[in-house]
Amino acid sequence: MHDTLFLLDVIYILAAAVFSVFIFQRLKLASILGYLIAGVVVGPYSIGLVSDVSAVSSIAEFGVVFLLFTIGLELPFERLKVLSLVMYCLGVAQIIVTGAVAALVAVLAGLPVETAIVVGATISLSSTVFVVQLLLDRGELSTRLGRTAFAVLLIQDLALGPFLIVVIALGDTSVPLGEALLLAGGKAVLALAAIFLVGRIVLRPLFRAAAITGNAEVFAGTTLLVVLCTALITYTVGLSLALGGLLAGILLAETEYRHQVAAEIQPFRGLLLGLFFMTVGMSIDLGLALDNFALVALLALALIV
Repeated sequence: MHDTLFLLDVIYILAAAVFSVFIFQRLKLASILGYLIAGVVVGPYSIGLVSDVSAVSSIAEFGVVFLLFTIGLELPFERLKVLSLVMYCLGVAQIIVTGAVAALVAVLAGLPVETAIVVGATISLSSTVFVVQLLLDRGELSTRLGRTAFAVLLIQDLALGPFLIVVIALGDTSVPLGEALLLAGGKAVLALAAIFLVGRIVLRPLFRAAAITGNAEVFAGTTLLVVLCTALITYTVGLSLALGGLLAGILLAETEYRHQVAAEIQPFRGLLLGLFFMTVGMSIDLGLALDNFALVALLALALIV
């Protein structure tokens, strides 16, 4: 019975996704908006066709990983060097300034300092998947604006680990904050160094062996294995799954197999990414938003400003 219910959830999700994206593309609107609206409609806070959002969202997270992986395939080390130091410094400055302003506003609103720090850190981060998808839809990822935005997003992904350490430390004073940050930073640096070192040594012969077999399933399976293993490593050391996908893509961009890998991964990426946007829509409680319309509108306006 449970399997049947899950199958029905999948059918509802696919039907809503196909219909909504078709409508929004006919209206010349972004497909992201179509996925979000579809998620709102079938989600538990609307007509309730899909009730178990957690089971769907755990799968949908991989859509973000594969999106960043395909972006990484277009970013070999030579192209990363084009992203100037100024762009990376801009990313650091954005986090500091945005976080500080948001934290100050939270303090003035009466929140405790610890809570205000968490609020500031949260607001200083953007959604990499939303921004990158919008840049792709507009054909702006390769422009100066797109490169600058991507550099800022990359810094934000790297800052996620330290932010999580700070949040945990604010609730648990048994471990000094400086010691926790130093330990987490050391683990992250070692993990990233190991990924790049092992990746540059192992990936080319690994994919050469997969290509020699002439079996498309073996090649696609090898790609999935590399992406998921890299994502698991970065997640284990406190960084994001998406950053692992990006690093795997950057490493594979150095090989002669990157175009074949991109073709193999495209169907997985598109389907799972659409599913991710739908799960975001499913988590939106329209009733709660309407009951607190003035507060929600004010907070949304403040966030945009």
